[in-house]
Amino acid sequence: MADLLPEYGQKAIDQLREKVYYLKIQIRVLTLLLILVLGYLGINEYKHLYQCSDSWIYLDALNQENFNLIKSSTNSSSQEDFIKHLSTIESNKVIELVRKYDGFCEKISTTKQLMENQFLADHSMQISVMSPTYGEIKQSVHPAIIDNKHLQTSKAAPQLGEDTDTVLRELGYLETDIIKLRNGRVIL
Repeated sequence: MADLLPEYGQKAIDQLREKVYYLKIQIRVLTLLLILVLGYLGINEYKHLYQCSDSWIYLDALNQENFNLIKSSTNSSSQEDFIKHLSTIESNKVIELVRKYDGFCEKISTTKQLMENQFLADHSMQISVMSPTYGEIKQSVHPAIIDNKHLQTSKAAPQLGEDTDTVLRELGYLETDIIKLRNGRVIL
């Protein structure tokens, strides 16, 4: 940072530090959200993500007793044995087994599979947005719901570096400064 001081000035360095500070806060918030989501998806063995031979699954046995019945039906004596056993079985067989014990189990889909899912399309869980790079693309609706409505998304997520110039201008950088940063490979 000290090397940039003569060329860009203390104000620019302070603005960059402030931006980094806010990015750190955003990262902490996203980390907390991820922890909450993972906590919801499973922090115990009976409500958890598992890998099968052909895909990942989300398994919710509903309670520990059901989970123990499912685990013992696979002749697994420990959680580690159960994980190893599931990794050798196709997901459809695991889903069938879990449902036999009234649990919930589904494959985890890729983004492509989700975008091709007719149920999600029929229930307005996908939207089309314009990407300057790729044209019209499909993406899922925003996951946040306020007043029983998903937040609106009107454009595709920016490509790497797409908003860099705009952000730097908002921070007070001049075009000549942005060009120097780009030529110095500090930004894309």
